[in-house]
Amino acid sequence: MMLKKHEEKVKSFLSELAEHIPQEVAFNVSSREEENKIIIEVEGEDANDFVDEKAFVQEALQHLIWKVVRKDGAEEEIIPHIVVQNTQARKKFLEDLVKEMSEKAIQTKEEVGLPPLNSFERRIVHMAVSEHPGVTSKSVGEGSFKKILIIPT
Repeated sequence: MMLKKHEEKVKSFLSELAEHIPQEVAFNVSSREEENKIIIEVEGEDANDFVDEKAFVQEALQHLIWKVVRKDGAEEEIIPHIVVQNTQARKKFLEDLVKEMSEKAIQTKEEVGLPPLNSFERRIVHMAVSEHPGVTSKSVGEGSFKKILIIPT
């Protein structure tokens, strides 16, 4: 029940934030009691511009949301989870990046590293790399700093 209270605080915070940023985005907030998660969906034409490819904005937003719920009296560990709803555009961007970086890895015969990606994006990249002959992929790093290497075969 406390999670719903925190969800309302996060909705209020994000509503205020949306008024002060240049991107046209909307935030939909929900919660999953069983996972102790607050889900923030970023929607709109500028969703991909709002969340950057290196995940700095997502991490900063998650940190701020965590601060909001802590200030609201959360004693348990609530996990803010950010989802970008313009996933088709992001998927195409990642697939195009894989094509470009795969060609670079083959030409230079050297590993090419991609910036840190979330698990959903890493899966897209691994699947896209598997469609390119002459390269393979490997995840390296820990947590939110985990990135992918594209390796010539």
